[in-house]
Amino acid sequence: MSDQAEKLRLKVQNMTKQAKVIAIVSGKGGVGKSTFSVNFALGLAQQHKKVLAIDMDIGFGNLDILMGLNSPNTISDVLKGTHKLEDIIEMGPKGISYIGAGSGLNELTKVEDFSFQSFTDQLEKLSESYHYILLDMGAGLTEESLKFILSADEVVAICTPEPTSIRDAYSMLKYITKLGGDIPFKIAVNRVHSKSEGKETYQKIKTALNKFLNKQVSLLGYIQQDDQVVKSIVNQSPIVLSNPNSKPARAIQDIVSKFLTGEEVIDTKETFTSKLTRFFKR
Repeated sequence: MSDQAEKLRLKVQNMTKQAKVIAIVSGKGGVGKSTFSVNFALGLAQQHKKVLAIDMDIGFGNLDILMGLNSPNTISDVLKGTHKLEDIIEMGPKGISYIGAGSGLNELTKVEDFSFQSFTDQLEKLSESYHYILLDMGAGLTEESLKFILSADEVVAICTPEPTSIRDAYSMLKYITKLGGDIPFKIAVNRVHSKSEGKETYQKIKTALNKFLNKQVSLLGYIQQDDQVVKSIVNQSPIVLSNPNSKPARAIQDIVSKFLTGEEVIDTKETFTSKLTRFFKR
């Protein structure tokens, strides 16, 4: 049954030729969002998915650093007209593609209509080459980053069991809900000391969203606190590669498996780039 479902998903995806865009967010910094993004991207690649990770943490991006790589060019170069999007894509481990952060997000509000249309046309064409595009958003919200989040097909929020992290994650999802309506939410709880702690953290956010906003959210999984993660960051080698048998790496693998098993075909009436254009041209 799962094989048939996978074949159906691939068939539909080949018909639409559009990558699913996932915005990975956090209400506060320091919760391991970018570390999750890198390992999640690699986990998807290990399942034979073509992935493009875009670092949207403008000015503070570190996706390339976490992989021991660098990004000589960024989105800023595209907006300046010196490069095309396809020119600034770098290759990471396991065949994942990535685009480094720059200082270009705010510049989207300054470009002329022709340049903006060129940017979105390139992005839409680029999406035909991937199964997933992961947007590693900066912590919190800005006016420009919110437009990207609201244009995504799905939001994955990263939080920890700390009360401030739970509060900030809820506040962010609450704000997105009020502006974005029915965009699907998923939660991944990082740095838990036990399964019960991870479930309890998720339950708090789930209950609040359901009670006050009538909004549903699903649990992707939880990742254990482990010194191996810190070592992998210092060594610039993602833990799913450097220590695949560790608890955090297995947790990421379980999250990827659950994510893919629960995948639904997205509504393609309005693409990511068409929504992005609508939000930026208001």
